[in-house]
Amino acid sequence: MEEQDKGLDIKGILGLVSYFWQEVWSKKWWLPLGGILFAVILGYTAWKQDRFYPAPFTFFLNSSSPAPLGGISSLLGKMPGGGGEGNFSKIKVIAKSQTIVNRTLNSEVIYDGEKDYLGNYILKFYEEELELDTPLSLIRFGDSTVLNSRNYYRLTKKLRGKMIGNEKEKIKGLFELKNDEESGLMTLAGLAKEPELSILIAETHLNAISSYYINNKVSSQQASYNKVAKTTDSLYGVLRSAEYQLAKIADYSKGLILNQDKLKSAQLQRKLEMVYQMYGEALKNKETANFMLDNETPYFNILDMPVEPLWQKRDDIVYSAIKGFLIGLFLILGVVVGRKWLLDELRE
Repeated sequence: MEEQDKGLDIKGILGLVSYFWQEVWSKKWWLPLGGILFAVILGYTAWKQDRFYPAPFTFFLNSSSPAPLGGISSLLGKMPGGGGEGNFSKIKVIAKSQTIVNRTLNSEVIYDGEKDYLGNYILKFYEEELELDTPLSLIRFGDSTVLNSRNYYRLTKKLRGKMIGNEKEKIKGLFELKNDEESGLMTLAGLAKEPELSILIAETHLNAISSYYINNKVSSQQASYNKVAKTTDSLYGVLRSAEYQLAKIADYSKGLILNQDKLKSAQLQRKLEMVYQMYGEALKNKETANFMLDNETPYFNILDMPVEPLWQKRDDIVYSAIKGFLIGLFLILGVVVGRKWLLDELRE
């Protein structure tokens, strides 16, 4: 009985497929027409998108701090693939933050032989897309009168949106950050409509990211080093002052040594000995602090840099058209089958 039931089920399914296939076949011209329609829409959308010039900087983060296990683990920490995913996640968040984007926009660069703020060049090329409410003459970067204005904050928020794009809606920004999980290599690429601007965006933004990341990573070690260095410099000043006073006493005596001169000279000698010892310890502490600072400082090592001329790029029109055709094909297929099923249900 079970085998007979299974046979009936299979026959029922095949009959149902055959029944709906007849309906699809009767509307066979709908399928290619729907596919062509969506192919044209997606192909035209890809053609209308802005062309851009990718300017990729390939780099890896090299931290010189030793791993807890030592040996091979220490070497892995220094290689490009050592702990790359965690570092990439942090760098990605930093790269998209308003703070770092603002630093990039407020950085001075040289474009086409003229020096200006990078934000002003981006405004120049993307003014229409940003749909600004305020004339550019009133919100230029570098103008101290607008730094704390409401228009400035609105502008930087809009520019941040333009810089980072929108991954969910597949809108490209002016840069993109990717990583290779196997090698640990990362790539920051500028994606502007002008090749030189693409390079400037990628280079300036990478500098802003690395500066923030490194300073944040070694802030405690840097504070310790600065404290020790300040103490060392103070002791050196005391040492030089005592040596000068001792030499001055010797010059004044000119062979006639008074008891008070002997007393001062002896006191200065003892002071010098004590300061020498303190200064020697301070130098050791300074060297140790400097070693620890260097040991904890990460480095952004650049492997490849973009070189002009850059190749222009945009979304592949053929790929978009094929994708649109398939989407349209399956969508119309679903509509035909769904329409037939709905009509049958209404008749019953």
